This record gives sequence, C-alpha cells and structure tokens, in this order.
Amino acid sequence: SGPSGAVFDASATFHFSASEPSTFQCSLDGAAFAACTSPVTYPNLSLGTHTLQVVATDSSDNTDATPASQTWTVFEPGTELNFATWEGNVSASSDDAEEKASGGIRLGSSDLELVQDGSDQQVVGLRFTGVNIPPGASIQHAYIQFQADEASSDPASLRILGQAVDNATTFTATKEDISSRPTTSASVAWSPQPWTNVGQAGANEQTPNIAAVVQEIVNRPGWSTDNALAIIITGTGERTAESIDGDSSGAAKLHVEYFLSNRAPTTSGIADVVVNTDAPNTVIDLFAAFDDSDDLDPELTYSIEHNTNPSLFASALIDGGLGTLTLDYAAA
Repeated sequence: SGPSGAVFDASATFHFSASEPSTFQCSLDGAAFAACTSPVTYPNLSLGTHTLQVVATDSSDNTDATPASQTWTVFEPGTELNFATWEGNVSASSDDAEEKASGGIRLGSSDLELVQDGSDQQVVGLRFTGVNIPPGASIQHAYIQFQADEASSDPASLRILGQAVDNATTFTATKEDISSRPTTSASVAWSPQPWTNVGQAGANEQTPNIAAVVQEIVNRPGWSTDNALAIIITGTGERTAESIDGDSSGAAKLHVEYFLSNRAPTTSGIADVVVNTDAPNTVIDLFAAFDDSDDLDPELTYSIEHNTNPSLFASALIDGGLGTLTLDYAAA
C-alpha cells in the first residue's frame, strides 16, 4: 500500500509483503533495482509522476518475474485538479488483430485468442482511436474491458504493453505488423481469473490497472488530443474475447480516468513607476509580468485590486488580449 493518483505530499511511504518469506528489491522511476524492506519511504520527491516497482525473491532464490507497480503524481499544494473520464471501443475491423507465431496477421477474426490458439502462441493488438485525453494529463486509472466469447479456466499469464508511438496506425496484413512495433517500457502483468460465462463482461474479463502504460504514451512529446493508441498483449495460456467482427457491441473497450492540474499564475513583479502629475500614459506589459504553466497568456484574467489612491489616475485600463495595463494619470 502507498500513495496513488494525485497527492500533495512530496514524501511517499509504501508497505508490501509476499505470500512466503522473501526478500525485496525496489526501483523508483526506472532506476536499477536495489534491496529494500517494508516500509520504504522516499522523501523530497519532485513534482510530477512517479512509479515504484517491487519484486520479491523467496528462500529458494526464485524471483517474481512480474514486479508489483504503483504510480502516483505529486502536485504543489493548492493546485486545482480537474478530473475527467474517457472510454472508447475498438471501432474498425483492422483495429483488433492477431499475429501468429509465424508472423502472419489475421484481421477480421470472429474472436480474439489471448493468446494461445491451439498450438499457436499469438501476439494480439488492439487500437483505440479518437482518444480525447489532452497532453499533460495525469492518468489515474485505466483498464481494458473484454467480453468473453468462450469459457476458459486454464491458467493464463499475459503481459500488456503499449505501442511507443505518438499516433498509432491501424493494423495491416504485413508480416509481424504487431510484434515489430516498438513498445513502451511500462508493462502490466495479468493472470486473469476464469472466464466462466460466454457473453460476460465483468471484473474477471477486465485487465488490471494499465495507467502506467497509457501515461507513457500520453507523455510522448508528439501526443495530441484525439490521437490513436495501440495496446499489445503477449504471454501464455488462453482467454477468448469477443472481437469487433464477432460482436461489435462486445468489442474491447479502453476506459481511462485522468486529471489535469491548474496551478496559480506566478509573477516576476512590476517595477515601480515614478512620474509627474498628468504625465504621459504608462503602458505595462502584463504578459511579461505574469506566467502560467497551464494557460496561454491571453487566456488569463487580469484585474486591479487594492488601489490605495485611485485619485492619481484618470483611468487604469486592462486589455487582456494585448496583455497591457494602461495608466492614464489625473490632471493636477
């Protein structure tokens, strides 16, 4: 346990355990794994998104191949957070695809084998378009909801990655078009529970939190609102999900919960103005005097407060579009 989502505390403490006597190694923000014990505390963290991964090694020297992972975002106290949700289904026949062990691509299948199809160990690709998540968003929670096309209770061990690209293209029949795509460094392990009811789309058919995968894609410098993102699934075992060609209403759905921060503007100050009575107007550059990391200069609202001697001015006019404050001094 430990912080998740949005926090305002720059110190983070995590508690963890294993199902049998074990030692642990921790990695913060992609650093090399190092020995750690529970609880572990990380003080003085920088503002922004952080990820902690923990692996356990038992007394027989067996190390967990799927680190536990927790992602959280540190904000400056007083930051306004705006929460939102986006979700969308696979929407085209070429946006869910299977790649056979030979590299051949199957488009238009009536179902998706995750990932074993008979003796063939596949790689599965999913693409979601029109992802209405703006750059700079902090991903709090994300998952893919599948619908069961067949019942299956055999063990399965899957790994979920993203395509490391700004705007994913649809899948084609080109050999190895799924496995040849660059993938995110973030990944999430999934050992799904049995899928017992055909047509079911519940908790057992839902992936774990893949926020770290989505966050890595949204953090890319070329990411824009309404871009497409692709998810790639590898592993062993079998769960058979509905495809868009089998049942468009049951096609895989990506659900993302995110928030945007809105921090207060900062100012470098305005220099003192010394003039004689009825001097020419003074024009002050407000764009130069104020800065905001979340909004463009013309989007800011400027106002005058605490004018202790209004009789000095015939007028004091703000032009928000130009970012100017014009002081017209009163006559003597």
